[in-house]
Amino acid sequence: MTSPGDPSIFEPVRYPQWQRALGSRWWKPWLALLIFGLIYGGSLLLLRAGVNALGPGVRADEVPWFLLLLNLSLIGLIPASMLAVRLGYWHPAGSLLSLWQRMRWGWLLRAWAVSWLAMGPLLLLDLFLVAPHPIDLRGQMLWPVVMLLFLTPLQCAGEELAFRGLAAQVVGSFFRQRVVSIALSLLIPSLLFAMMHGPQDGPLFLARFGLGLLFGWLTLRTGGLEAAIALHTLNNQTAFLDAIFTNQLQEALFMTKVDWITAVVQLLLVGLAAWIIWRAYQNREAARWTLPHWPAQKPVATAEANESRAAQG
Repeated sequence: MTSPGDPSIFEPVRYPQWQRALGSRWWKPWLALLIFGLIYGGSLLLLRAGVNALGPGVRADEVPWFLLLLNLSLIGLIPASMLAVRLGYWHPAGSLLSLWQRMRWGWLLRAWAVSWLAMGPLLLLDLFLVAPHPIDLRGQMLWPVVMLLFLTPLQCAGEELAFRGLAAQVVGSFFRQRVVSIALSLLIPSLLFAMMHGPQDGPLFLARFGLGLLFGWLTLRTGGLEAAIALHTLNNQTAFLDAIFTNQLQEALFMTKVDWITAVVQLLLVGLAAWIIWRAYQNREAARWTLPHWPAQKPVATAEANESRAAQG
C-alpha cells in the first residue's frame, strides 16, 4: 500500500524503493535491521566457535587462513540480508535480488564476462608494463587462487546484498520522494561500505566510496544486484590475482593507504567497466524486462508475457 507523496502509479518503481512499493510500515525497516544484526552477529559467533574448536591449527595471522576467515565472515551477509527482508518486511527474499524477485543468472554471467573487456587488459598492463614485478608461481599460491575463484564471488555477493541491497532498500523505505530516496540510497550505503573497510587514508577512502557509488549506480540502472555483484567480483579477482602473482597478497589484504593517482585511476577504470556493462544491458537485456509500476505488481519478463498471450490466443 502506497502513501500520499509516493511516486505516481504511472512511474516505474526504482530498486531502492522496491520494499516500500511492495508495502512497508515505518517500523518494518527497523525490524529488518534488527533481524539482520542478530543473524549476522550469530553467524560471526558460530564462525569464531568453529575456529576455537579447530584449535591452534588455525592461524589467523597467516595469509591463507586470514583470507579464508575473511571470506567466510562476509559470506554470512547473504543469509542475514535475505532473512532480514523475509522476516522484517515479510516480503519474498528474492525482492532483495532484483525488481523481478529473483537472480537473473544469465545476465550475471554476461555482466561478469563483459567486465573483462575493461579489467582483463588492465591486469595484464599492470603485471607487465605499468608496475612490472617478477611473477611468482610457487605452490603456496594454490589455496589463495582457489579461494579467489570460488569464495570471492560469494564474498562480493554478500557485500552487495548488504550494502547495495538491504541498506539501499532500507533507506529507500523511509523517503517518499523519488529523487531524495535514490540520492540517499546511493550515498549512505556507499559511505558505510567505505567505512567498513577499517583504517585508511583519504585517497583509499575516496576510492572505496567511489566504488560503492558505481556499484549502486549499476544496481539502479539495471534494476537488480547482478551487475554490481559481477563488477565487484571481477574488481576483487583482478586486484588479488595481481597481488598473488607478484607475491604481494599480504600487502593487498592489509592495505591502508594509496596515492591519489592510484585512487583516481582505479575509479576511472572501474567506471569504464561499469559503463560497458550498462551499455551491454541496454543493448541486450533492457527490452526483456518490464519494470513494475506503483503500486507494485508482480513483474514478468516481456518475452514470457508474449509467449503466454500467444498460447492463450
